Amino acid sequence: MSRSFVQFIPAITLGIAATLFGASLPVQAQTFTIQSITEIPVGPPVPPNSLRNNVEALGLSNNGTAALVLQGTNSAGRHLSGPQSTNVGTLGAATRGLAVNDAGLVVGYGYPVANGPIHAFVSNGTGLTDLHTTITGLAGVATGGESYANDINTSGQIVGRYSSETRGSEDAYVMNAGRTTLTNITAASVSAGGIRGGFNYALAINDAGQVVGQQDFLGEAGFGRVTRGFFYSNGTVTRLGVPTGASSSDNAAAFALSENGNWIAGEHNGIAVRWQSNGTALSLGVLGGLTSTAFGVNSLGLVVGNSFGSAFIYQDNQIMNLNSLLPANSGWILRTATGINDANQIVGNGLFTNSQGVTFSSAYRLNLGSTAASAAPEPGSLALIASVLGIVGLATRRRRL
Repeated sequence: MSRSFVQFIPAITLGIAATLFGASLPVQAQTFTIQSITEIPVGPPVPPNSLRNNVEALGLSNNGTAALVLQGTNSAGRHLSGPQSTNVGTLGAATRGLAVNDAGLVVGYGYPVANGPIHAFVSNGTGLTDLHTTITGLAGVATGGESYANDINTSGQIVGRYSSETRGSEDAYVMNAGRTTLTNITAASVSAGGIRGGFNYALAINDAGQVVGQQDFLGEAGFGRVTRGFFYSNGTVTRLGVPTGASSSDNAAAFALSENGNWIAGEHNGIAVRWQSNGTALSLGVLGGLTSTAFGVNSLGLVVGNSFGSAFIYQDNQIMNLNSLLPANSGWILRTATGINDANQIVGNGLFTNSQGVTFSSAYRLNLGSTAASAAPEPGSLALIASVLGIVGLATRRRRL
């Protein structure tokens, strides 16, 4: 069991020129509110740089609830819209919360026994349910394998992957909200050139039941086998395309899709990509260095992720460092952004330096505001009009990328 010790950092109100956002924005003041929320085991309060403060944000619901990893307690957690995070349970050993829906249901994976097989779970906030036997039973495979629950939508549909043996090849699945039927997405991909017996993952699902992930396919242009992102809708799998100029032999994965089903985000050969649902790919570039990865996308096509050790947002046909939106004295360095919803809320992980000069890892929720407009004619050209920018910090150690 654990409780939340809440330490407030004084709010900072600042005015920032809208030129940070581009010429499409009017000049207006921005308000920054920074609040640190620390999840600790039962016991006396500890300073925010303590190694007992092990929280990271990996998922975000439509209403702004964040899915957390409470590493210090081997537990999953969640953070609601208020100032507290909560422990939602553990499978026994290390347990990671990967996603959360509007009802506060958290899914992820964990180890019932240290270094043993991995099991999927779902938690309603008061108890955690091991889903492994349900998943393998519905799939008709031996229970000696492993299972993961990677995402959950508002109705309670869950997507992930399973295997019939520990560390064996895996198939992607979607399971209904009642947990009575399971669809093997990998099997459905065969007509699109999908290959069974590989490492195939369903990674995200929206409220329409559309799914994206990673799938092994027969290669294009003579290549025998490649890993590609996929889009699954109404029983049909679409192989996501290759960005212009990229090699057909390179691997790719899709990590997120928008609620309206129009946009998909991921990476191709180490570079962030945004796809349209028909599979057309756009390379988003890098902030610096050689690599970038997109972890989230919303219905406007705004994409967030990580590049060269910094969080980014892709808008107005360009990749932008999220740190460029912060004033020099904010205390924050945003390292990665792991999700964005249709309210333009972003969660991720970074570093915060407090008034005593102590720097510690922290998760955050950043509010860009609810007003945004799409600029014609290219659907990827988006003008973001941000009225309020707030960061809610959740104390953590560094996120494993």
